[in-house]
Amino acid sequence: VSAHHFRCCVLQSGVLAAAGLEALERYPAQLAADHHKANLLRTGLGNIEGVTLHTPPRPTNMVVFTVQAMAAEAFCAAMHGKGVLIAPYGGGRKEIRAVLHCDVSPEDVAMAVECAAAVLKERGSQ
Repeated sequence: VSAHHFRCCVLQSGVLAAAGLEALERYPAQLAADHHKANLLRTGLGNIEGVTLHTPPRPTNMVVFTVQAMAAEAFCAAMHGKGVLIAPYGGGRKEIRAVLHCDVSPEDVAMAVECAAAVLKERGSQ
């Protein structure tokens, strides 16, 4: 192993260590906030008729659900048209996944719930 190769490996290790330290210092508090926003979304979606939530085995920042009134891809496309980015999920792509993160506010969550209700209401009136 050359000295140049060794120095590159050490430099890369330092960069990874710095990222790990940043994550350990900052992320636990952010993760708790993301879990709270996911719970807000679960609660809101749970109040919409035709939405079935998939309860996670442990706290997570993801919400997985299905809608009975339309295909997952059609629902996601309609939500995208309203500014909400969610995606079909799972092997059969019948489930829908929403991921909450630091760029999503509680107000964004409330807006997403309103959009989901509107999409399903529009679908029901067609």
